[in-house]
Amino acid sequence: MYGVHPYSYDVHCKLLKTVKCSPLRSLAKWCRYLPVIGTMHSYTHEQKAQLLFLMLYIVGTRIEDGEACECYFAVTNALAGITCHQSIFHCCQAIAEFVYHHNNFKTYANSSLFIYNNDKQVLGILQGRHAVAKGMKEAGIVTSDTFYGWLTEEGEHLCSLQKVLDRETLEMEYFQKLEGLYTCVSHLKEATIKALPWKRGVGMRSRMSVSLLLTARCWSGSWRSMSIVERAQKWCATKKVREAAYCKALDKLERLLVSRIFEMTRLNVAGTGYKMWKHIINALKLRLKTIQSAITAYNEAVIALSPPCCHVSWEYAIEYSYLMEFNIL
Repeated sequence: MYGVHPYSYDVHCKLLKTVKCSPLRSLAKWCRYLPVIGTMHSYTHEQKAQLLFLMLYIVGTRIEDGEACECYFAVTNALAGITCHQSIFHCCQAIAEFVYHHNNFKTYANSSLFIYNNDKQVLGILQGRHAVAKGMKEAGIVTSDTFYGWLTEEGEHLCSLQKVLDRETLEMEYFQKLEGLYTCVSHLKEATIKALPWKRGVGMRSRMSVSLLLTARCWSGSWRSMSIVERAQKWCATKKVREAAYCKALDKLERLLVSRIFEMTRLNVAGTGYKMWKHIINALKLRLKTIQSAITAYNEAVIALSPPCCHVSWEYAIEYSYLMEFNIL
């Protein structure tokens, strides 16, 4: 990628907006700043962000993991314990000296190894080009432009999914209102039946109660004859409402479990202070109750699907300690 400088960081899709509003926006534009996301951080980003920023889909970035910034920031975290009680001058001095030492004695010394590994990687890729060409020919792919066409189609499809059609929204809302109305009429019928024995001795109230009961029965009978609610499984709106509730419960459960994994990882990091450790422990205790509620909501949404999906138990979900194991849902 001639003339473009890609910088990899795990939150670059959001950091790009900050850069555009910061005083460094002119410098970023001058050096043709290109934000990218390392391949190891794809699980934390939505699919559209992956197509735009993930290094796997950006021409010229090769198959690098893009963890240089991550490693550099991990090294600079050691300065936190040294500079937290220093004055502003000594803090800036310590950071400047650390960066100078790291760039001149570590980064520069490892440049030859970096070049060697990249050359070795390129030679390995060139040796496998014949196998790639053979696989493309067997799959009926004429040129590599087909892959870029697929990425474009996927991007357009993801953009179309961001907006729900007005007709679908109205159908789902109408179905929810209809179910709510049916529930209200059922409650009215039950309440009227319970109130009838107490009002039989009063003529006017008795006639009003009988009238309310007949009205409720008419509503219930007409809906049963029309089979609007009982046969709602045949409605597309019913399926959409239940799938929307399932996706919402699934996203919430995944977000809570991933947050718990990151917080548990933070507990075992060297240098974590006692106060921070206690704070994370208390947050985990509160989050466990939230995860239990999310699992209950997820299982309820699963039951409503047709056919129903597999349930998630508390013991099954709490076993996950690493992101590489997170493939249950």
